[in-house]
Amino acid sequence: MVSTWHDPCLCCPQYQKEALLQFKSLIPGCNSSKVDYRFIDFQTWNASTDCCNWDGVTCDANATSKPVIDLYLYDFVPHVTWGSSTITSNVLTPLFHIKTLLHLDISYNTIQGEIPGPGFANLTQLVTLILDTNEFRGPIPTELFSLRNLEILYMRGNLLEGKLPRTIGNLTNLTELQMDINLVGGELPEEIGKLTKLERLILSSNNFSGVIPSSVGSLERLRCLSLENNLLSMEIPVEIGNLSNLFAVTLNNNSLTGRIPSSIQKMENLYQLDLSDNFLTGEIPTGLFHLQKLTEVSLWRNKLWLKELVTVPNITLDVLDLGENEVSGNFPEWILNMKVGSLDLSDNKLSGTLPPALFQTKTLADLFLARNNFSGRLPDNIGEASAMRTLCLSGNNFSGPLPKSFLNMSELYMIDLSKNLFSGHLAIIFGISNSRLQYIALGQNEFSGVLPESLRNLEQGLMILDISDNNITGEIPEFLFQMPSLIALNLRKNSLQGQIPKNLTTLYSLQILDLSSNYLSGQVPDALGQVRGMVNNSEYYNSFPFQLFDGIHENTKYSALEVFWKNLKQELPRTNMILYVLLDLSNNQLSGEIPDSFGGMLSVKLLNMSYNKLSGRIPPSLGNLVSLESLDLSHNNLSGKVPSTFGELLQLNNLDLSNNRLKGPIPKGPQMDRLNDPGSYANNSGLCGLQILVPCEEASPPKKVPQETTIEESESWQFSWQMAAIGFSSSFFGTVAVMFVSDYFHVSNPRPRVYVTQFIQRD
Repeated sequence: MVSTWHDPCLCCPQYQKEALLQFKSLIPGCNSSKVDYRFIDFQTWNASTDCCNWDGVTCDANATSKPVIDLYLYDFVPHVTWGSSTITSNVLTPLFHIKTLLHLDISYNTIQGEIPGPGFANLTQLVTLILDTNEFRGPIPTELFSLRNLEILYMRGNLLEGKLPRTIGNLTNLTELQMDINLVGGELPEEIGKLTKLERLILSSNNFSGVIPSSVGSLERLRCLSLENNLLSMEIPVEIGNLSNLFAVTLNNNSLTGRIPSSIQKMENLYQLDLSDNFLTGEIPTGLFHLQKLTEVSLWRNKLWLKELVTVPNITLDVLDLGENEVSGNFPEWILNMKVGSLDLSDNKLSGTLPPALFQTKTLADLFLARNNFSGRLPDNIGEASAMRTLCLSGNNFSGPLPKSFLNMSELYMIDLSKNLFSGHLAIIFGISNSRLQYIALGQNEFSGVLPESLRNLEQGLMILDISDNNITGEIPEFLFQMPSLIALNLRKNSLQGQIPKNLTTLYSLQILDLSSNYLSGQVPDALGQVRGMVNNSEYYNSFPFQLFDGIHENTKYSALEVFWKNLKQELPRTNMILYVLLDLSNNQLSGEIPDSFGGMLSVKLLNMSYNKLSGRIPPSLGNLVSLESLDLSHNNLSGKVPSTFGELLQLNNLDLSNNRLKGPIPKGPQMDRLNDPGSYANNSGLCGLQILVPCEEASPPKKVPQETTIEESESWQFSWQMAAIGFSSSFFGTVAVMFVSDYFHVSNPRPRVYVTQFIQRD
């Protein structure tokens, strides 16, 4: 009988197979039966098969030895190990023995530590090196800049720091350099101009400072230049105009000064230009608008001005953002002859009336003219802008009733007419058939009448409704409190009467409710304390519809939440908006007791029920409000003791119980001991405690059984009478979101402490 023997290694070199197997052995969880291999199936990596057939491995089929030339190890860390093990850069050591590598991709892993420069120095044949989205830290190793065959080098999304060395000029074959979202700083070296084959240079979101080197003008093949979100200063080099192949230039969010160089008009292939959020001055080069391929221009937040164009450009712009500049005069007529998708002229010095021709275009989808000096009535033909999705005219002097043609604007997702002099009834806006409206801000106008029945048209999609500071009368309709998507409702400072609706079974999402400064009466509904958005907004957070503003242009600048806390302004990412839950029922005529159910609103941070006719005890369940930071129950008829459970409110920073009929000891606790402003407890029936330096009477001890009492030492702490304000800042062209603001405990007469809530625009 003749036996046969087969070599288990069919093709790839044995030492390379062993190196790969050693690499696999260093990856935690790779041998687990519960491994979730999202992109690389390491089960194919075993000693009995040819490594050229392994997942993520490519060999050179034309070479006799079939060496490994390509390792695609994107997201190779098994997800079963996430959060349980640390992957350090030592895991890469075996790979440095495979000197035949041409392409190596180890992106989207959790590799920590410094980039092992000496190891990479062995891979002299590397053409492509992709290290994106890991946790590499420390300086960029100089050995990388000795790999003269490199054509593509990606290092984005790490924690790299230090400087970009002058030896970057050694990589003369480089076509793509991408190292955005790191901590690399210092000046950009002039040697970058030696990379004459470079087509993509992406260094955004770092700490680069100083000037943009004039040597960039030598990069004649460059197609994409991205240096935004750095600390670059001085003028944009004139030499940038030599880059005729550039199609995208993004230098936004730096500290660039001077004028926009006129040489930029020579970039005949340019389609995107973003110079926003700098300190640029002077006239915008008019030739810029004659570049036929240009589709996006963002010059927002500079000090630029614009003169009337003699010849009207025949171009189509998806985005024209000139907001927060020095553009003055009437609405620029020449813009009417361009096809513009999204137009932002907000925060300028424009005046006069809006030309009817503005709304005759069929391409205009987003229009932002906020905070100018426009006046007069809106054109009757505004409804002809049938593609309009976003309309922001806040902070002007528009007046009169809304045109009936509004009823034709069925594509509107967002409308902000706040802070004007509009008057008349609201039925026109709410009467849009097949309405897609999600965000409506009409505050600080002169609208009158009752809340119309046509509001029902928005029952399924409306998320934000602000009609504050108007002359709305009548009762709050029941259906308004049954909208499942409603997140924020602001009816503050109107003349609403009647009771707060009690049927709240479908009010799932509400987390901001301001009904203050009206004439509401009756009892506070028990069901209000059971609204899911206020009871447990963390449960709702996972499904929170941040993406529901899909109809608004993706570059809209509604992106942040402004929080005014003790006179300090903080800006929070819009994704934190859900963390700010508030209820303001102050300055009404509400009576009865505070519902015990309010103790279930575990997500509420700010609660104001001051200046009402509430009576009875303060429910001890309010001590369960673990998120509560501000509580105002002042100017009511509350009686009894302050619940001892208040001592458990560890987040409470602001408290006002004044002008009631409370008596007994003020509770002790880590936060309560600090709330020692006597004004917060003034004008009650007999409160006592360390906070106000009024000793409490000791209970009479039994005869002949003396009993000692101890007084805990309290910390003195003083807080401002002017307390808090929360705001959703709004502007345009950034990330899509909603902005909402509340000013808390504002001192005024005759009713000194009032929560106010309103929509504001970015400063």
